[in-house]
Amino acid sequence: MKKKNDKNVATITRSGELTPLELWEKRAHDNAQLVRCMHETLVLIEKLEEAKELQEELPMPYEALEKIAVKALAGIAQELEARFGISA
Repeated sequence: MKKKNDKNVATITRSGELTPLELWEKRAHDNAQLVRCMHETLVLIEKLEEAKELQEELPMPYEALEKIAVKALAGIAQELEARFGISA
């Protein structure tokens, strides 16, 4: 019989498995990362569309901004593929 202050309490999971709370925390963290990537993509596309409308007022050529945006989107896509296995 276990004592109240026994420090050697066996868990209900096997070695190397996550507990239900740890699994929930991992899923919440993964979901937050996915939402962050989606938000960054949305903001990047919106700002690029705004810049296209204001091409004459930009201090640099629109094509340069577009190249920077494509590189940023490629980085987000690589992160999604590495972390979640999602590829575009």
